[in-house]
Amino acid sequence: MFCLYSVYAASFYAGARLVESGKVTFAEVFRVFYGVSLTATAISQSGGLVPDSTKAKTGASSIFALLDKQHSWFELSLELSF
Repeated sequence: MFCLYSVYAASFYAGARLVESGKVTFAEVFRVFYGVSLTATAISQSGGLVPDSTKAKTGASSIFALLDKQHSWFELSLELSF
């Protein structure tokens, strides 16, 4: 938590310096700060989905392997139906 709030403080300090020098406006500082914060939060939360996507990829490949496999009972039923 200390690191998070330290980064927030440093960001606001840098933004205040830029506003003071007239390079940006107060609204621009907050727009960029919240944009970067929300993006970082989204990236960190999506990192927890990596194991699930790996399992999904493995499951999909096994399903496609089953679909590609030739079954003798299927061929037999086709021969008997005609």
